[in-house]
Amino acid sequence: MQASFTVVAPKGFGIRYRPIAITEETQIFHEDKNDRYEWKVSLLKASKDEAFTAADENHFPKLRLAPVKFEIEGYKGDMSSWNTYSQFINLLNVGRDDITPSLKAKAAELTQDCKDDHCKVEKIYSFLQNNTRYVGVQLGIGSWQPIKASDVEAHKYGDCKALTNYMQTMLKSVGIASIYTLVHAGDDVVPIQTDFPDNQFNHVFVCVPLQNDTLWLECTSQNRPINYLGDWTDDRDVLLVTPEGGKIAHTRAYSLNDNLLSTRYNIKLDDTGGAQLESSIFYKGILFDKVSNLEDKSKDEQKKWLLEKIELPGFDVQSFDFQFMKSSVPSAREKYSLKMEKYGSKSGKRIFFQPNALNRFKLPDFGDSARLYKVQAGKFDYAATDTALFQLPANYAVESMPENKEFHSVFGDYKATYEKLADGSIRFIRTRTCLKTIQPKEKYAELKDYMKKIATADAAKIALVSKT
Repeated sequence: MQASFTVVAPKGFGIRYRPIAITEETQIFHEDKNDRYEWKVSLLKASKDEAFTAADENHFPKLRLAPVKFEIEGYKGDMSSWNTYSQFINLLNVGRDDITPSLKAKAAELTQDCKDDHCKVEKIYSFLQNNTRYVGVQLGIGSWQPIKASDVEAHKYGDCKALTNYMQTMLKSVGIASIYTLVHAGDDVVPIQTDFPDNQFNHVFVCVPLQNDTLWLECTSQNRPINYLGDWTDDRDVLLVTPEGGKIAHTRAYSLNDNLLSTRYNIKLDDTGGAQLESSIFYKGILFDKVSNLEDKSKDEQKKWLLEKIELPGFDVQSFDFQFMKSSVPSAREKYSLKMEKYGSKSGKRIFFQPNALNRFKLPDFGDSARLYKVQAGKFDYAATDTALFQLPANYAVESMPENKEFHSVFGDYKATYEKLADGSIRFIRTRTCLKTIQPKEKYAELKDYMKKIATADAAKIALVSKT
């Protein structure tokens, strides 16, 4: 494969460029009235997408282009530095914070009993979430410039820029300064090239620097906790558009201790292979996002989600409940009770069942064994613990249990233990950590081996035998 790309610009216009994974040199031709830039690639081999590829890998030849001076619908800008680019963003936002008397009065009313700025931010953020919704309005300059705060108040909707500006407008009216912040959002962290200023962003949100804390506000969400980034905007470089210009900052990274999934099951088996199950599942940190959208759902919608989530044959959901705890590291608790017709399989005098039937690891498609790029197994660090207590049917005893297993890898750790208790019940504990670490391509074989061991361990069965 071969390809070429040419840019013709007036003399002195100023083209900034950065070739990525392009081995051939940039060709520049100075003509009478124009400068011509040419890039070529040749003899490129087709390559396939690889599983578990690091998001920061530059897989294919790319070319970043940006101007120095530019103009959009009469607004002039300079992209030669983050500071000058931020000044352009500030220019676009001039006059967009046209607070109405009614909105100013509302902000004052909301915060009149607050004793500190954190309380004021929280009250106004809650008002924003309860009284606006996200709608992408991006016609013409609207893809760059927020609609006015008064328009958001009137229509009760806006895109990320508009809702951010609206939030900032209310904060400003009660004496709180905030920062318009540009970010490349998404659950795959795509690092921006901090030494090549240009529009590398797809989203806007709010940074509020307080005396003892820095708050981040996602203004497009109607249920996200205050100061919670989630995997949408966490652990990445952002551009803070300050009144003086702009600077690069880094958002919070949620740690292994922040991101937890803790599951507890009590399972009472009967002599047919059926079971009664009581569960309690605790989600914390980024894992909160697994259930956060259920908070505003109806009971029927929550039950539908459960039915799709639980991968067991022939069960009936007898009861369920969700609790949501809002904070900068939010958490949620999910409880449900199931009646299962066939948790285990009966064969003569024996019953066989998987202790980890509800949360077992599914082996992914690894693709070709040949590897070109770096390896990343997890998008964020997290720890998961499953604890299951099995009450055996009357007149049944344990015939065989799997051996305890423990594996360690640069990608995480795994441990599974089985214990027969004094009352005849079985306790199964499984712990697993997953790390965000990026490793050389040579580690791919280790990742495959590690995951295969986990899948095999999770598929292990316990055998019960009748005493009569």
